[in-house]
Amino acid sequence: MKTCPKCKIEKKLTDFHRNKSKKDGLQDCCKLCCKERDKNNRLKFKEKWNRHYKEKSQEKIQWFKELKQQYSCKKCGDIRYYVLDFHHIDPKEKDYNISDALRYSKTKILSELKKCIPLCRNCHSEFHHLEKENNITLDIKSPVDIMPASVPATMS
Repeated sequence: MKTCPKCKIEKKLTDFHRNKSKKDGLQDCCKLCCKERDKNNRLKFKEKWNRHYKEKSQEKIQWFKELKQQYSCKKCGDIRYYVLDFHHIDPKEKDYNISDALRYSKTKILSELKKCIPLCRNCHSEFHHLEKENNITLDIKSPVDIMPASVPATMS
């Protein structure tokens, strides 16, 4: 039995979360009091975290936009970054879709891009159509060869 300092109720040890750093191996407050404390903290800091997340998201969006501006379609040469897709050469090596990239660190995005070739949306759609209909593959075998020199690979 252990008494929670918040609610002052004596409870079973199973009513406390484990914490290896504590002498008795358990959290000071019971699970219910911890849950209430965490809920209050989330509400208290919600606006701060939302602002922080929004700023970081905008920074990463800008970084990715600048990265895409350094590529062109490997098939037709279109340089409009906003129509570029990144096609995975070997789908078996694909960890995630580049369209979901902003969820990941910059280092992980750059590592995934090394498995891809940049294609404009038209060429990308045409490739998948021809692949499906006629079992035709791309002659382009080189992935995004070298990361542009102006984009540090160690950014996270």
